[in-house]
Amino acid sequence: MNVSASARMELFRSFDSAPLATASMAQVHRAVLHDGSPAVVKVQRPGVRQRIEIDIEVLHEVARFLTKYTALGARYGIAQMVRELEHSLSQELDFRQEGENTRTIGRQIAGFLRLTTPTVYSEYTARRVLTLSFVRGRHLSEIPRGELTALDAPAIAKDLLSAYLKQIVIDGIFHCDPHPGNILLTDEGQIALLDFGMVGRFDAGQKDNVILLLLALPRYERRAHGARDRAARPDQAGVCASRAGAQHDDAARQGDAQPGRHGAGPVAGARSGPADPRLHA
Repeated sequence: MNVSASARMELFRSFDSAPLATASMAQVHRAVLHDGSPAVVKVQRPGVRQRIEIDIEVLHEVARFLTKYTALGARYGIAQMVRELEHSLSQELDFRQEGENTRTIGRQIAGFLRLTTPTVYSEYTARRVLTLSFVRGRHLSEIPRGELTALDAPAIAKDLLSAYLKQIVIDGIFHCDPHPGNILLTDEGQIALLDFGMVGRFDAGQKDNVILLLLALPRYERRAHGARDRAARPDQAGVCASRAGAQHDDAARQGDAQPGRHGAGPVAGARSGPADPRLHA
């Protein structure tokens, strides 16, 4: 990354020119502040903003064409999608916004002792440079199952889920990019959330709708279980009727075979008519 040596030494005690990680918009370097604190410096690639602005203008042209000449463009709001993408990318390109997002989410999850976020060094942060505390740890996907079990994985998962639900339905500001690469198990045993370039925002109505959706899930699950159970079992009324019919048929057959068992009366199902005179001979 094109950062002059004099600027690096003025701001940092040490600065590693080889990137620790790279991405399409920026790359990250290890550094040490003058007070000895380890840090990471995210530096935006030169010319990224200009290239994105050109791409967005092309997308606007495509959206205008689709909206004017196709039913699909008007029906699905293609132009609005492009405007939202432009707004999101504009915020993501301003690293000061990412720093503010990091502080905001950090405050929101402060009550979850297993979770943490990096510290933002505002004095070393600008529109194209973001400086954070260095978090030592491993990605969750790299940790053996046995080690996760020893760390009480269910409790970790519960805290993560609870923290994200709080962000969504209470705070209305939530981390949009919680893939495994942005979640670390720190050397201190905490779960660190990283990369807050993208956050989502819900207003009161949207938060209420999410709550209603979550409340409806158990009812839907019960209905689904009931339907599966009914499909797996035969019709109980039909079974009972079949059993009753079978018992009746068995009784009739037994009566035909043993008439004296039922006393002197006529046997059920026997034909009626004049008595055979030979019986009185």
